[in-house]
Amino acid sequence: MIERLIARQGRQHPMARSTIQEKISGRSPVNLLQVLSIVEALAEHARLNGIPLSQQEIDQSVWRERAATSMVNPTVRASGRGFSPPPKRREIEWNVEPLKHAQMFDLVAIVDDEAKEVEVASWLPRVIRGMMQAEMSFNGFLESAAMDSPHGVVGTVAALQAEFPRTSPNLGQGSLILGMSVKMTGR
Repeated sequence: MIERLIARQGRQHPMARSTIQEKISGRSPVNLLQVLSIVEALAEHARLNGIPLSQQEIDQSVWRERAATSMVNPTVRASGRGFSPPPKRREIEWNVEPLKHAQMFDLVAIVDDEAKEVEVASWLPRVIRGMMQAEMSFNGFLESAAMDSPHGVVGTVAALQAEFPRTSPNLGQGSLILGMSVKMTGR
């Protein structure tokens, strides 16, 4: 999707999906033109889905400063490729009270058992699936997931995209991933 939106921007060199993934996950050095293309494509995607990003979130001067900072202080792997290593896991508070009130103790157990031990991406889609089936709001879980490290958030977004593709009938007109992205960028 992002690849197609970048291609529509009329850039001389289209960006491959693998390049986009490497930039977003921090596995390759920052390139200002690529960063700005990705930001522009994400802004366009949000606008087309009726959830435009704020001017602050797409301000090119902010992204130029972030890219410059990243280029000055990159962490380098043994292979010589620049990247930002995943930070230590953040302690995230998960409000399981609504699950307890709904007597969804299987989901409470998933959160209690796995939230402190494994990445959010490995268990959150199962919890959200159960909440969707019970027609419960899962916004609180998305907001908590957005408090994870950037690396963790990217993994969670990818896991949710795999579990809930845009065409999922459970999502209606909206997109779970886009909604989570908007929640994350607002913090």
